[in-house]
Amino acid sequence: MTNKTEYLRAFYTPIIANRINLKQSEYDAINNLLLKLEMEKWENQQPSQIIEKDVYESPHRLFQREEYEIKNIATKITNQVLDVVCKLNNYTGIQKSNLLTYAASWFHITRKGGFVQPHNHPNASWSAVYCTDSGEDENTKTETELVLMNPAIIPMYIDAGNANINLPAASDTIRFKLKAGDLLIFPSNLMHFVTPHLSSRERITIAVNFWFSLK
Repeated sequence: MTNKTEYLRAFYTPIIANRINLKQSEYDAINNLLLKLEMEKWENQQPSQIIEKDVYESPHRLFQREEYEIKNIATKITNQVLDVVCKLNNYTGIQKSNLLTYAASWFHITRKGGFVQPHNHPNASWSAVYCTDSGEDENTKTETELVLMNPAIIPMYIDAGNANINLPAASDTIRFKLKAGDLLIFPSNLMHFVTPHLSSRERITIAVNFWFSLK
């Protein structure tokens, strides 16, 4: 302790918002491919939670497919997550080269009325969500949000003493309106959900859970 007032940061939860910019033709190609896979009924037959009727979920093997569009975006997402892991763990270049990466990956196509219930991913260390189409249209006034919930075990009593504290000290949720190209990386234990999609256009996202080991 010192004689000076200190505002300490503790129990830090790293959330990384970044972008992977593609050409419009590349977004179109991957979206068309994912919509084609939906038409072919390449879907998750053993979901870990209830899938709402207006949400389509693929098997959790997306990054294992051989199509160029998928391999290309898989490499870009994985590299971004690897950079985050190495930065936060202070891994050296040698340690990074010895890092073994494992992933479960899938995509969601969400139509009007679709949403995702609160959940987390307890068998992974990092999760990522990449948006390839926000599904916005000119008539939709409320945008779909990916909401991350406060991981505090004990809920905070909310009153005038803390209701207006901003991040990173806030005790509320943090909400993201993902656009095409937006990538969100966060610890897999964070509870999160997706608000109802109100647009008539499809919202398309790719989700990945990562876990790692060192050789």
